[in-house]
Amino acid sequence: MFFVRQGTLIGAKDFLLKDVAGVSESELIAGVLKMFYAKDIEVPPEVLVSVLPEDAETIADWLSERGRKVRLRAPQRGKKRELVQMATDNAQTGYESRKGGREETERILEELAGRLGLD
Repeated sequence: MFFVRQGTLIGAKDFLLKDVAGVSESELIAGVLKMFYAKDIEVPPEVLVSVLPEDAETIADWLSERGRKVRLRAPQRGKKRELVQMATDNAQTGYESRKGGREETERILEELAGRLGLD
């Protein structure tokens, strides 16, 4: 998730989602939005996503209850689409990095167990 104000990237937050096999991108986005904005966090007037959740209107109405109208958008072109793509690429890179680190840890532990005769 990227935080952008007046066209400038001001922050980012990543989430490690577990047990999501078989869950659609739309459902994942809905879940992350609900989880993230359930906290007392300022909601921007516009939330960009790669795919609109099936209940996008309900989520937008729920977010709008905080005082100002909120729009969920899945831009198809232009600068906003580029931002969404950059966030998607960043998420993929983060996932691959974590996965690689986990695999390396498992390899080291297996090697250590073998040397200690614990296999």
